[in-house]
Amino acid sequence: MKRISVIFSVLSILLITACSHEGRQMKMLADVDSLIMVNADSAKSILLGMDREMVDAPDEVKAYYNLLRVKTDDKTFVEHTSDSLICSVADYYEKVGRRERLPETYYYIGRANVDMKNSEKALFYLQKAIMQDSTFVSPNLRGRAYAQIGYIYHRNCLFEDAKNMHVIAYTYFKESGDTLFMRYCKDEIRTIDSL
Repeated sequence: MKRISVIFSVLSILLITACSHEGRQMKMLADVDSLIMVNADSAKSILLGMDREMVDAPDEVKAYYNLLRVKTDDKTFVEHTSDSLICSVADYYEKVGRRERLPETYYYIGRANVDMKNSEKALFYLQKAIMQDSTFVSPNLRGRAYAQIGYIYHRNCLFEDAKNMHVIAYTYFKESGDTLFMRYCKDEIRTIDSL
């Protein structure tokens, strides 16, 4: 009986330690996520420093880490050459039902495919990001998705459709207060009008 009590105590301590370690990792990743919009280069450096730690990390932590890796690459203008990493993140979130992270994950699958000039797959995932529960899709994310769709249409000489997408994107950027992307949309609209 005493032996069972000791084993139970040791297992409890290990479980508490593991949970607190996972909680610490998730907190650190959430902090990195906040940093990405302000200083993507610094966020990328922090993520690289966590690389070894991710080998034995729980699946939830790895999925969030990989989402942030793709996000920092995107924000530091690294051209996407594959969507396999972000697709594996989407698979995980779909299986465990983490709906709050799916819209952003779908957006980055779309972004990767925009870079790879796979318009059909990019449009599918960008539209899938937009169609998610509005609780989890910020106006800024909607704006970015519509802007990417506009870019795809523009690239395929569908100028009127491209313009419409940028007008919608502009509205969402205005709602979120993102003046940089508002200016980007206005420039795109002017460029399309000149064509």
